[in-house]
Amino acid sequence: MQLEHTGGGEYLARSESDGLPYMVDVLDNSGKGSCQCKDFSCRRKKHQDDEFDPNAVRQSGSCKHLHAAKQHFLTLILPKLANNQKDK
Repeated sequence: MQLEHTGGGEYLARSESDGLPYMVDVLDNSGKGSCQCKDFSCRRKKHQDDEFDPNAVRQSGSCKHLHAAKQHFLTLILPKLANNQKDK
């Protein structure tokens, strides 16, 4: 999967299976995240009442695009943002 950070918590994820681009926002829905793919929509409806665990990278209503974007955000983007705040 190709993943491009477009700013903030937003990503453009290009699916390997069909090549379609999906917008992903890891900060949407109070930090639960969102994706425009069908898989996310179906899983979100199925698990919409599940408790949110902020320590879990993969939630039950997630998809592979959101999972990849969260991993990238937590390991590369968030530490950079934290360092920028320290320098101020």
